[in-house]
Amino acid sequence: MVNTEELREMLVDLNRARDSERRHRIVLEGVLEGLRIITQAENTFEAFNSLLKVFKDFLGFDHAFVLQEKNPGVFSVSAATDDVFAATLWVPGKVFERVLSGQIIVMFDVQQSVEWNVQSERMKAFAASALHAPLNTPTSKAILVCVSSQKSFFNVDHKNLMVRFAPLACQALNNLENSQKLVSESKKLKEAQKSLEQLDRLKSEFISTAAHELRTPVASIMGYTELISDKFLSESFSDEQKDDFGLEIINNADRLTKLIDDILDVSRIESGQSIPLDFDHVIFKELVHRIVERFNFQSKNLIDIDVDPNLPETISIDSHRISQVIENLLSNSIKYSPEGSRVSIFIEKDESFCKTSVVDCGKGMNREQVEKVFDKFYRADMGNTAVRGLGLGMSIVKQIIVDHKGIIRVDSAVGKGTTVSFWLPL
Repeated sequence: MVNTEELREMLVDLNRARDSERRHRIVLEGVLEGLRIITQAENTFEAFNSLLKVFKDFLGFDHAFVLQEKNPGVFSVSAATDDVFAATLWVPGKVFERVLSGQIIVMFDVQQSVEWNVQSERMKAFAASALHAPLNTPTSKAILVCVSSQKSFFNVDHKNLMVRFAPLACQALNNLENSQKLVSESKKLKEAQKSLEQLDRLKSEFISTAAHELRTPVASIMGYTELISDKFLSESFSDEQKDDFGLEIINNADRLTKLIDDILDVSRIESGQSIPLDFDHVIFKELVHRIVERFNFQSKNLIDIDVDPNLPETISIDSHRISQVIENLLSNSIKYSPEGSRVSIFIEKDESFCKTSVVDCGKGMNREQVEKVFDKFYRADMGNTAVRGLGLGMSIVKQIIVDHKGIIRVDSAVGKGTTVSFWLPL
């Protein structure tokens, strides 16, 4: 006959084995579920938040959070099941250092821990015991902290789960970080390729436009020169007509010179060189007045000037280059404004700067056009009705202002006009 006591011991051993098997299964299920969450996450923030929610439900503790090293030796909460921990900074001591080295640490009473720095009454209500596990990768340090409001809540099963989970989780997080880097690098490469393709397209358009823009004044110069130099033809023209032909030759030669100067300036900028500047003390308002008088003589638009009486008499600039800036801005305003409309120039003292604004009531630009207006080869209007130009002017204008230690800004709205302002140091 079987001894009753022996039978009872056999049943106890069987129940222990079953209980051990059940706990073992729970540990494995917890490990697998945690790894599944990490491998399916798109980033570490998503992985941490999902992991905390599942582990809280799975293991039955009250709260959990992840500490990540933001600055050397200082950790902050990057994910949490409750915001009571969110604003807390942690300076790791011996226990946290052991966790970061790879150990799983159970604390049965965190109230006695200096490292936890439990000060607020609300924090005390949340934290009595805690389980700590490392979530380190080669590029980051992190600690998973599970918290219970009961002392001695965490047992050997919780620790065993973390012993198995933590090394695998660290590897999974490392894989996730590497995957994120690959996605980020791939995105950067695609953006760079797109930018190169766009730049290549713009350069092709520039070459085509430049050929046309250079050919036009050359053809005019050659045509009028032939008319004047041909003795038989020249006799049929009056002196006034010949003077007009000469003026056309001069104007087209001037236009050709400006086009070549723009190309040379952009070539300097592309090669990393500064545009050469020759500084001198210049009466700025007189410089602007001379430019405006010339434009008023040539243009059908009315250009007026408003000068701040507090403006210093002279400022230190390269008069040739700043004239180039103002001429370009006025030329653009006239090109894109209705014939006969007003273009205004405002010159004022703005703290330690001389601020100049060119304001028109032309067609204006949308936000995308404004963002690209200083890009080399960019032209806001590329249609068949577009005004002539190489798309170099505004990039050169910006470089001239920057080389003067100044600032330039464009404000525009479609149908309402454009304001270009630049600031030169006094």
